[in-house]
Amino acid sequence: MIRAATEADIPQLIRLWQVCFHDEEDTIRMFLQRLNTDVSCRVDERDDRIVAAAYLVDARMTTPKGLVPVWYEYALGTLPEYRRQGIMARLLDSIKKEARRRKIPYTALVPAEARLAPYYEKQGYRWFFTLRQVEMPRTWLSRMGENAGAEIPSREEPDGLRERLLRPLIGSLQWSAPAVTFALQFTEHCGGRVIRVPGGYAVCHETEDTLHITEWMSTPRTAPMLARRLCEYSDKPKVRLRLTEYNPLFPGVGEMIHFGMLRSTGGEPLPKPSGAYIGLEMS
Repeated sequence: MIRAATEADIPQLIRLWQVCFHDEEDTIRMFLQRLNTDVSCRVDERDDRIVAAAYLVDARMTTPKGLVPVWYEYALGTLPEYRRQGIMARLLDSIKKEARRRKIPYTALVPAEARLAPYYEKQGYRWFFTLRQVEMPRTWLSRMGENAGAEIPSREEPDGLRERLLRPLIGSLQWSAPAVTFALQFTEHCGGRVIRVPGGYAVCHETEDTLHITEWMSTPRTAPMLARRLCEYSDKPKVRLRLTEYNPLFPGVGEMIHFGMLRSTGGEPLPKPSGAYIGLEMS
């Protein structure tokens, strides 16, 4: 039986999440605090046991007609002994029908692995979101930071900055203010860092020799200060940076990659993307 999850299901949802994704319980519980606020969950239950789940995060997408509601599908998982039986396909189909009933024209997701893309294509998803990935020596970031001037006062919160910068990029996903706040807190809970300057921020984490910047949001004027703060935070010799397609930083450098798929829930065609970006919730 496919149904909406309730708070009474949380112990089973935690066990399913741990089996599928191997996260710590406190990390899962932190995410599940959002259940039935800006996050909902649909499950497949068999013999009083939840065997599959998919979380739906409320979002909006920029279109030429304005912002439209979208469900971002997250942490899709099925217990190993129930896989290859069409359970997730039926769960995704039920989500599509429920979204159509609620007049939500699109659902989006990011495949956990590239090999899963053909499976999602069979369910009606198409590659849609992109980003530009730049791999560079730390010295590039350091040289940019040398041009930093005095900090520019700004009262703009990350969600407002993000919405303003992504507004021209048709097809980009916008999160609510609480979702942005949560995503930044969740990053730090999981061991990452959020480097902030007035009018900008970067979401990042370190591996052995690389600083990974999974989201960069700043105006051209505040970018040098953000670069300086990142260099103060990390001395890793390599940097891997994700940018929106038309970000003016490091022009002509990097590789355009697919990063997210979109599906229409009814007759509405997919909009023609122009630098469509997803980011942050996936950082």
